[in-house]
Amino acid sequence: MTIFIPKAMLSAFSQEDLHLQNASCGASESITHFILVTKLTDCGTTFKQTGNIMRYSNVVLDRVFQNPLIVRPHQLRIPFRCGYFRKKDVTINPKPKRKEKIIPRILGEGHLRLAFKLFPNQTYQSSYESKDFPVSVSTNKKLFFELKLDVDDRQLSINVKHCYATPTPPENSGIVKHDIIRNG
Repeated sequence: MTIFIPKAMLSAFSQEDLHLQNASCGASESITHFILVTKLTDCGTTFKQTGNIMRYSNVVLDRVFQNPLIVRPHQLRIPFRCGYFRKKDVTINPKPKRKEKIIPRILGEGHLRLAFKLFPNQTYQSSYESKDFPVSVSTNKKLFFELKLDVDDRQLSINVKHCYATPTPPENSGIVKHDIIRNG
């Protein structure tokens, strides 16, 4: 998760003043913004699942000021979050490239990185490369796919319910579909 805060909004603060829930996770800065970055599982980020949405939350705080006579608590608190649907339909290019990553935008709150590979056999040793596409497959011949979610949080996983191939991109395919996974 990354939050960009315009410096003009926090003119009384410097980069050294800002941190996330975990005080060791400080800010960096550009000419115009303070920038705070964390993985989904670091810097005091919390997780909450509500219905079909998984939310990760953190907060930007200022450093607590204290000397022998004065202790000033946090004066700044900027909560932020990112969310992912637990279930989401994803469409890919009919000719995937090796190590292609699909980055669907979800609710405008975050990104998921998916890797989709096709292998010639069940050893999963070497996937097809872009020069190998399109791959011709006989009816009823097994296909070997890897769909991998590239995130740090082990609570996130992929469950593919339905996957199919079309001879053209989905918006142009009409009714021609070749099921790869049904009721997965």
